[in-house]
Amino acid sequence: KIIADISEYDNRLQLAIAENQNLLGELHSKNERLSECNVLLDRYNELNTQYKADIKRLSFIIDGKANMKNTYASKCPFCDGQVTVKSNSNYIDAAIADYEKIKCQEHDLENALKELVLEKEKLEQDINTLRFRKNSTEELINNEIKPKISMLKEKLSAYKQVVEIQKELDVLKIISKQKT
Repeated sequence: KIIADISEYDNRLQLAIAENQNLLGELHSKNERLSECNVLLDRYNELNTQYKADIKRLSFIIDGKANMKNTYASKCPFCDGQVTVKSNSNYIDAAIADYEKIKCQEHDLENALKELVLEKEKLEQDINTLRFRKNSTEELINNEIKPKISMLKEKLSAYKQVVEIQKELDVLKIISKQKT
């Protein structure tokens, strides 16, 4: 019975070790994905900052056009002569088109950021769950299965000693009977 119990606990130990290895593999892949999410979040935040700076710059250009007259006269800072400046609407049209394009891209980026944050939170929850399961499995191995196997092996060893002593006694009884 002791040998059968040892075998049963060895099987449980092998299953627990296999489960622990599977959990470690899952943890590794989830941690890799979490690292990728963090890198993407950093890049997206940098890109979002760039979009905001571009929008401010283009807004400044567009607002400047709205406040500017079509033609105006100014003095040249070098020769102090009269200079007539005519506005060119080509760069304003380009600025407006870029502004609208960047606003659209910014909106798409914000949606991608929201999805990425949700994915990161889900991964963090999964990692915490896997760590808890891994710790539980390790506790089962270290606090229940291994001590039980050790105790059973000690009992088996003690039982073997008793059997050996019993065999020796039997041999001594046989020898004793032969001499009498």
